[in-house]
Amino acid sequence: MAEPAGQHDRDCPGRIWSAMLRLMMGAPMKVSELARATGVPIPTIKYYLREGMLAPGRRTSVNRAWYDHGHVRGCG
Repeated sequence: MAEPAGQHDRDCPGRIWSAMLRLMMGAPMKVSELARATGVPIPTIKYYLREGMLAPGRRTSVNRAWYDHGHVRGCG
């Protein structure tokens, strides 16, 4: 049986805490951490990025970027 959306995060409070800690410290976050910190699903964040509703993150490689507190505000 497939795991319900968001079930993994409820089973891993340490991951949510880690995302919130990075947010509070102003540390850059991966898109998955941004999603956990804001409660906005990753596909929605990617849609915001694609449509220009959210500024792109700082690219660290071809398929990875870091996001900051400004992105958190943009997701709210």
